[in-house]
Amino acid sequence: MDSKDETKCATNGIQLDPGNNTEDQDSYRDGDEVDGMSRRKSSIWMTMKNQIRVGDKGATPLNWKHVFLVFISLFCSALSLTFLFPFLPEMIVGFGYEEEDKGYYAGLVASAVFAGRAVGSYFWGWLSDRYGRRPIMMITVFGNGFFSLVFGFTYNLQMAIISRFLTGLANGTVGTAKTVLYEICDNTNQALGMSIISVAWGAGIVLGPTAGGLLASPVKRYPQSFSADGVFGKFPYLLPSMIIFIVCILVDILDFFLLPETLNSQMGDVRQAVMVYSVFSFGVIGFEEIFTVWASTEQRFDGLNYAPDKIGAVIGISSIPLLVFNLFLFPFLARTFGLKKTFAGCTLVLMLAITVMPMLHLLQNQDTVLMVMVILILLPQKLITACCFSASSLFVNNSAPPNRAGAVNGIAMTMTAFARSLAPAVGGSIFAWSVGYGAEKLGPPFDVNLSFFFFGFVLWTMTIYSFFISDKLNVQKK
Repeated sequence: MDSKDETKCATNGIQLDPGNNTEDQDSYRDGDEVDGMSRRKSSIWMTMKNQIRVGDKGATPLNWKHVFLVFISLFCSALSLTFLFPFLPEMIVGFGYEEEDKGYYAGLVASAVFAGRAVGSYFWGWLSDRYGRRPIMMITVFGNGFFSLVFGFTYNLQMAIISRFLTGLANGTVGTAKTVLYEICDNTNQALGMSIISVAWGAGIVLGPTAGGLLASPVKRYPQSFSADGVFGKFPYLLPSMIIFIVCILVDILDFFLLPETLNSQMGDVRQAVMVYSVFSFGVIGFEEIFTVWASTEQRFDGLNYAPDKIGAVIGISSIPLLVFNLFLFPFLARTFGLKKTFAGCTLVLMLAITVMPMLHLLQNQDTVLMVMVILILLPQKLITACCFSASSLFVNNSAPPNRAGAVNGIAMTMTAFARSLAPAVGGSIFAWSVGYGAEKLGPPFDVNLSFFFFGFVLWTMTIYSFFISDKLNVQKK
């Protein structure tokens, strides 16, 4: 090798023996190429990682292990609350009640779970402050599943109401999960953390009603697989209830082994935050219960005459975007406009979607167009509802110091449970009156539109009220 070659090799940081053969030089070049490829792959990976980052660039990274455990626990709660929606109207008729009255009795059953929540939520919040978040999370997840299983054995209205009340009584999961998220987040990532609640709820809405609609009355829907003489013939709604119970047990096992305790040992004025959360919940829950009743109502009463599986499919399809988009949508809106403006704008859009929905009965004779339009209205409604719940939940969390977060969330859950227990009963009663008397005697707007207009008005009042709440609720107190 001449001096020029030696200089070149030295410049590249490679010391070659002049006696080395060509194979040695090739091997060094191969090594350089491997290192170069590794660096390029690393650069590509970092670029991709930065591009798919969830949340602000400078935000504190979330502890995704804890977030996942909170997510699946909330998912169980959403499953236990929503799986019966598609078949509840059919169940009421199966109990022996008339078509015209099913809205009223379905409303009572739907209200019972939130009446139970109203009684139990503060207790679970207080208990989590005293004994920790982890044991309360596990107890309430189990309670969600167990009483959902009990619901599958109901054979009359009274038993259905009692079992749903007990489900709500045991449902302290949501308040506890919000407290855990509060404790593992800070001001830079709390919007993203709270979005997990909406995504978990969205996942529950997708799979809960879908599973309920597809698995209800299996003897009738899948006669080749289920015998009319078996247990599912006697209890037609047991199968979806069993699935909910099994999922809750599996999640409880994961929480037992993996969920850490987040309680540390520091209450602000929560009146405004609780007011927003409770009244908004009243409006949204009322609409969601009325939607399933209206969708299952016969066309002669200006309903859609949808079977439970079709209702479940519509709700499931329209809720799928919640699994992805809300992780980005709510943090973006909160970052761009702030919590107050985000809540006000989203509530206004939600009010418009709810008010327009019953007018779709005019498309009764165009099945495909009707289903597409229902989904197109439900899609933004689900996304906007998730954003509003995330914002109102942050209002509650931001109203208290950390050492009182559990109690404050318990108070909020108690008040919103009262509101939610009233909403289905009020909405169901208005709907039953409107299709049984208002439509025939008074006409529009006292027909099938009335209950939708009522809950739309409730949300309109929340749009106005949100402009007057304190700016202090935009940030944490810790």
